[in-house]
Amino acid sequence: MNVHIFESDPDVERELQGQQVKFHSFPLGRETVQFASEAEVVVVFIGSRLDKEVFVALPRLRYIITRSTGYDHIDIEEAKRRGVVVSNVVGYGTVPVSEHTFALLLGLMRNVKEGDRRVRSGRWQVRGLMGTQISGKTFGVAGTGNIGSRIALLAQAFGARVLAYDAVERQDLKAAGVHYVEWTELLRESDVLSLNLPLNEATRHILDRSAILMMKPGSYLVNTGRGGLIDEEALVEALESHRIAGAALDVFEHEPPSGKLLKLDNVLLTPHVGWYTDGGFHEIMRQTVACLKAFEEGSYLNRVARILFAHILYGKV
Repeated sequence: MNVHIFESDPDVERELQGQQVKFHSFPLGRETVQFASEAEVVVVFIGSRLDKEVFVALPRLRYIITRSTGYDHIDIEEAKRRGVVVSNVVGYGTVPVSEHTFALLLGLMRNVKEGDRRVRSGRWQVRGLMGTQISGKTFGVAGTGNIGSRIALLAQAFGARVLAYDAVERQDLKAAGVHYVEWTELLRESDVLSLNLPLNEATRHILDRSAILMMKPGSYLVNTGRGGLIDEEALVEALESHRIAGAALDVFEHEPPSGKLLKLDNVLLTPHVGWYTDGGFHEIMRQTVACLKAFEEGSYLNRVARILFAHILYGKV
């Protein structure tokens, strides 16, 4: 079994000790596919891009494992046409990503970055550091999968009124007091909006210029879902004009990000690390090893399939 691991690092290599694999520190894409031309199995992460051209260059490829829940970096239809099975890892991000969502929000809404800067520089001054609390606010959650559901419950624990938007309404959340609303109402009512939708044809730029204009003036945005959910140019305009108070972002349409977004004071940015805790990392590697072992034994774990008719599930405004 010819296995190539991309976007590797010493931690990944340590976890995969004993596996008969070839490690590469860089992502898999058009410029690097030659390093895996004989691969039967490739293990990738979110920086890799597997399009038709990459598939053509991997004639022996039978199996792809992505060390992520999302798989929008893989052309699933092309994989299907070529009989290549794709597996992902699931559940690892529920706790760390939901916790990071609030780490970002509290850092942004309580001006933690500026407060730290002042103390380090010898400025013991509170003026200008008045924060905004979550308690008593309306907290909107777009996407109530495992991560979004946990965020909704944590927001309730902070004392917020929680609204949610999703194509499928979870009865457990409704029983807990979460109210499902339409997308436009979520935008208009939320003091804090958390994006946790999957990225597909229907949800790409779901938060576009017109949607941002519907957001409650002075509201906060946090995105630990997928960068492509936001039209970043429109977001920058809203932040520059203070149409919305601030944004906390762990994911970006183009990673790493560039341009005006990096120069704004009312943003808090992290490099797609929401999942990156001791527990999250070890669960990713545990499932990756399990997928490799199952394939070696003639079966598959965590097979994924493209979401069909996504435009029916998530309508844009």
